[in-house]
Amino acid sequence: MNNTFVFDTNALISTQLLNKSKSRKAYDKGLDAIREFQARAALIDVELVISASHDEKDNKFLELAVAANASCIISGDKDLLILNPFRGIPILNAVDFLNNF
Repeated sequence: MNNTFVFDTNALISTQLLNKSKSRKAYDKGLDAIREFQARAALIDVELVISASHDEKDNKFLELAVAANASCIISGDKDLLILNPFRGIPILNAVDFLNNF
């Protein structure tokens, strides 16, 4: 696995509003990987269109994860979580992310 993580909007908002939440702990753990990753960071060109989520606004996270060959998607969104796994990419809530990565 390449340790690329995608946090959806729901998870990111939770990190900012709830400092001691599982989402915040997952974010902090991911941030530690991101700090290491920043030296090797690259923009991901997303050239595919995915229409798999019931909420079409969530498809951008699926598109990014597939384009980036992500290790997982971290989300609190039920429309994304029910797609777990998506094209071999686990979609985990913050608690499951913390327990698995």
